[in-house]
Amino acid sequence: MSKKYVIRLTEGERVGLTGLVNTGKVAAGKRRHAEILLKADAGPNGKIEGRGTAKIDPALKPDPERGEKLYKTECGACHGEDGGGAKNARGERMFPPLWGDASFNIGAGIARTNTAAGFVKANMPIAHVSNFPQNQGGLSDQDALDIAEYFSHQPRPDFPEKINDWPKGGKPADARY
Repeated sequence: MSKKYVIRLTEGERVGLTGLVNTGKVAAGKRRHAEILLKADAGPNGKIEGRGTAKIDPALKPDPERGEKLYKTECGACHGEDGGGAKNARGERMFPPLWGDASFNIGAGIARTNTAAGFVKANMPIAHVSNFPQNQGGLSDQDALDIAEYFSHQPRPDFPEKINDWPKGGKPADARY
């Protein structure tokens, strides 16, 4: 069983560590340590940023064509036009792939449209929001749903154990298998 540790950084510590991570001119070990501390930080309001999802209006219907257009303008710069993510000059993953062989598999929770939409709504796009780096968001429920519908239905690795999911029925409508 893995343990999750939460720490509480001061605003000054948060700013300093964020600077270390973003500067690119720091030893790899020091940078990794800063990343770990920032990831474990409970944040100024006691919540760990980037680990939450938003509620999306269930009455909305996704539009994948609109989602493709929005993906290109809101997501493509970081996650790639081809959904393959992005790496820095050292080959380290900066932004994860959203589809393709290196992405999450079809059984991941975020492969479901509604789960993905809630995450996108609460956490993305980080590059276009004035409150970056800790108050992402800025997309409407409809925007987030359309983007999620588009990228969650792209090719990705299979999940062989999916045959064991929902043995008593109750498969969610947005599950792809």
